[in-house]
Amino acid sequence: MISRRYSSMFSKKIIVLSSHVMPAILMLVLLVSCAQRGDDFFDAERFEAAADLYIHAAEQGDVDKMLRLAGMYAAGKIAYHRDYEQAVYWYQKAAAAAAVEAMFELGFIFEFGAGDVKQDYQRAVHWYQQAADHGHSYGQYRLATVLARQLNDYAGADAVVAYRWFLIGADSAKNCSAEPMCQIVIDDLFNYQWQLQTHLSEQQQMLARQQVSLWLAPEQK
Repeated sequence: MISRRYSSMFSKKIIVLSSHVMPAILMLVLLVSCAQRGDDFFDAERFEAAADLYIHAAEQGDVDKMLRLAGMYAAGKIAYHRDYEQAVYWYQKAAAAAAVEAMFELGFIFEFGAGDVKQDYQRAVHWYQQAADHGHSYGQYRLATVLARQLNDYAGADAVVAYRWFLIGADSAKNCSAEPMCQIVIDDLFNYQWQLQTHLSEQQQMLARQQVSLWLAPEQK
């Protein structure tokens, strides 16, 4: 039989535990509810209302809603105009939470520039590199094309690195050929590749292929 003293201690522990657990559970329920209601508003094309709820969920760490918000800002679904600064803000939040798609989208925005976001090849390369390192096929392709384009713009760009990413992109696209972006890689990659090869000696092409083999080795084990 449990003594009154131990029963009282046990009850106090339950109360303390509940005081910590219940608010967390309530917060989780609230976030799920906000996200779901936001989706309902989005489906009904009530984008402003959806955004208000998505922002609350995103600020609490919901990566999917960060991506949804960024896409809405980029597409002009909020306030009836495209706001690429806000899109970049939320994509960066999602990228910091390891969302590979956000890394790619940041690279794309900075590669071409959009709205108040100026074209910035260095930042484009940075974000494409992040996406490429995580195996994003189209990110690998865009990284290769930006690096290859720089060969004609200024000295010092590494043609071997660009060629390596072309080859890696071509290989990884084979595994996702049903996806539209991967099909773009398959269709377009070699149109650029032959141009890049004119900057490379046979030894440099061989070096690039060796680097590709090292990159692919962990996947082939």
